[in-house]
Amino acid sequence: MVAAAIKRDFYMDDFLGGTNSYESAVQLRDGLIKTMQSAGLELRKWASNNDNLIKDVMSIKEDSSNTVPISDDNSITKVLGLFWNSTTDTLQFEVQQNNFTIISRITKREILSVIACLFDPLGLVDPAIIRAKLMLQQLWRLKIQWDEPLPNEIQEQWITYRNSLCELNNLIIPRQITCKNDIVNIQIHGFADASINAYGCCLYLRCTNSDGVHTSKLICAKSKVAPLKVISLPRLELCAALLLSRLSSKIVPKLNLKISKSYFWSDSNIVLSWITSPSTKWKTFVAHRVGEIQERTSIADWSHIDTLENPADIISRGCCPSKLSSLSLWWFGPKWLIKNEIEYPVPKTSSNSTKLKIPEAREITISNVCTNTLNDNFSLINHYSSINKLIHVTAYCLRFRYNALHRNSRLTGMLSVEEIKYARIVIIRCVQKRSFPREIKDLIKLKNVSASSKLFRLCPFIDHDGLIKVGGRLKNAASIDIYQRHPIVLPADDHFTRLLFEHEHERCMHGGPQATLSTIRLQYWPLNGRNIARSTVHKCVKCFKYKPIVVQPIMRQLPADRVEPARAFLKCGIDFAGPFLIKSSLRRNAPLSKGLFLYVLQPRRLIWNRLVIYLHRLSLER
Repeated sequence: MVAAAIKRDFYMDDFLGGTNSYESAVQLRDGLIKTMQSAGLELRKWASNNDNLIKDVMSIKEDSSNTVPISDDNSITKVLGLFWNSTTDTLQFEVQQNNFTIISRITKREILSVIACLFDPLGLVDPAIIRAKLMLQQLWRLKIQWDEPLPNEIQEQWITYRNSLCELNNLIIPRQITCKNDIVNIQIHGFADASINAYGCCLYLRCTNSDGVHTSKLICAKSKVAPLKVISLPRLELCAALLLSRLSSKIVPKLNLKISKSYFWSDSNIVLSWITSPSTKWKTFVAHRVGEIQERTSIADWSHIDTLENPADIISRGCCPSKLSSLSLWWFGPKWLIKNEIEYPVPKTSSNSTKLKIPEAREITISNVCTNTLNDNFSLINHYSSINKLIHVTAYCLRFRYNALHRNSRLTGMLSVEEIKYARIVIIRCVQKRSFPREIKDLIKLKNVSASSKLFRLCPFIDHDGLIKVGGRLKNAASIDIYQRHPIVLPADDHFTRLLFEHEHERCMHGGPQATLSTIRLQYWPLNGRNIARSTVHKCVKCFKYKPIVVQPIMRQLPADRVEPARAFLKCGIDFAGPFLIKSSLRRNAPLSKGLFLYVLQPRRLIWNRLVIYLHRLSLER
């Protein structure tokens, strides 16, 4: 318990914690002192709503810096910006009148300075503070500079508001939000609302004790001014609902209470329709916020509430500080919160709500596409830069067509080898139909092509798959593969042909044009194949990067003995070459190795050679 409290309830060097009973509080106190002392840290400035809890602490000392001049009571302590009266266990606000200096002219800088002094981390007096924020936003809208005098009307409004801020000093807010007896049931109720100027939300804790008595108290609230760019009221209501979902997901886990159920209320039927529908149904602005709300909260927790019973309506419109303390709707929520659940508002299902036109719906365009079987204009080929991906995509398209026509015997799982082969045949058939339409008609009708065709000398024919193949005289060569006897004809200027050359070039480990073309001709006969192969190799980036650059070294100058004329045997050079495995005789143990003796006359460039048996000086002398 102590370790969890230290991890959860410490903020910088201040500890704020509590328990449900005096005994557990004493245990927590002793555990904190022992644990912190073991680390060399001493806890001081103790304060508690029970004097017996801290009077036994020997290290407690009176510290004048711990007391604030809000009243004559020394039991008021400043805790993280709020003032806590440990005697009455209440929270108070302190707005010092001397901070409001009397200035002859009021500027935007002075208004911002006063707003910055209003520190309310829990948002308990947000209905009063939101009015000051709205005044500051109005100055931005009027484009008034920081030190420029304000219009008389705004000055009067500001002076009236500033003088009423001192009424916040009279607020006394109970710190404890749960009931004092044994708690049987705990519920969270969140309310969201928006006006054209601002939007906000508030959270309430509803507790039920063992006697069946219900209590409801404000936990916290949060507000924001509407953006300068004017947006519709339903969108602002949605922003308020989003703010409520974020506040709930952040605050409720920190309460460490067993929450039985959460309720979220909004007075906008449009927002509730957005939240209870899939986020993909709406436009971008609404879809993003609805998606986040659905992630943080449950759709079943959202309900409708009347505007007059919505406490968030107070924070969205603002309230005078002098009237805030008397607003029971703000501090305790609607009256039905302290009644049984049967008294909760019932969702309206009238005919008006069902006929409500919901804005921000995404426009759905319905397109009817009528497709024929793979025709001449098969544009799918031009959409891919990899032949393997093209074949696989085509295979899946053909599988979809097959499954649509044969519902009882559908194909599933990985693509089979037969499906990939059939997809390749279909692609080649479409390529040939697009490039050789005239030749196909002639082959079907006349069994031959015209003399002016590019395929005339290839003696083409159409096989059982509908592909144009090369004829030739190897029909009876059964030992040769069918594709080598009759390769498939491919056009020279088609994208599929280029993809095929690129694939084979990479498969051949970036071989040259001749190696690439030889590999392709094992199955295909591309027209103008040599030029396509050269172009493929020339455009290959890897081949360009790794192509070696042959550098021819520059030879040094020849010596003078080599170029100047001189008499014979003036300059000579000798050298040995070998060994050469030559038997010197027919004997079995005859030596095998012999050398070649070279004798060079340098000026004349004459060479005399002779065989030597041994490669040493004695052999040379002989």
